[in-house]
Amino acid sequence: MIQHLHASQFIVGALAAERDGFDAYAIMTIPDAGLKEARAVVDIPVVGYGESAMLTACTLGAKFGVMTFIEDLPELIADNVARYGLRDRCAASRSAGFAFHDVLKGFAEPAPLIERFKESARALIRDGADVIIPGEAPLNVLLAMNGINRVDDCPVIDSIGATIKMAETLVDLRRSTGVTPSRK
Repeated sequence: MIQHLHASQFIVGALAAERDGFDAYAIMTIPDAGLKEARAVVDIPVVGYGESAMLTACTLGAKFGVMTFIEDLPELIADNVARYGLRDRCAASRSAGFAFHDVLKGFAEPAPLIERFKESARALIRDGADVIIPGEAPLNVLLAMNGINRVDDCPVIDSIGATIKMAETLVDLRRSTGVTPSRK
C-alpha cells in the first residue's frame, strides 16, 4: 500500500526532530503513516493526526465517524481504528462524496462544499456517529476557517487542533512527571 512508502519520511522526520531538539513530533496525516515505527525510534512524544482526533472524539461522544475525501482511505482508517483498540467507538469511516479538487475550490466559495460536508456528516450520524472527524487536513482547515464545529447536535473535531493539543499535553506530562514512551 502507498502509505507504507510514506512511512519512512515520517520516521526520518521524527529522528530529525529529536536530533534538532524539538520537544515532540506530530504526523499530520489522518492515516498516521509510520506512527508506530516513529514512536519506536525516538524518546520524544510522537502523536498522529488520526489517533489524536479519534481519542479526542472519544471524550466528546460515544461513537465517532470519520469522513475522508480520498476514496481508498476508509479501509485504512478502519484498520487504524482496530489497531488503536477503538473499534467499538467508531460508527463508520466513509468517503465524503467529494474530492481534493472540490475542497480546494471550497476555499474560494465555501458554502457549497460545507453543505456537501454536512450531508455526508448526516449520513455518518445516521450510522450512529455522534462526533464527526473530518479526515485530511485541507478539509479540516476549510471547516475551521468557516467556524464549522457542529453538524446538527454533533461536534466536528478540529483534528489539527486536537493533534497539537495532544503533543502539548504529552510534553507537559513529560516535564511535570517524567513520563516517557513505553519501551516494552
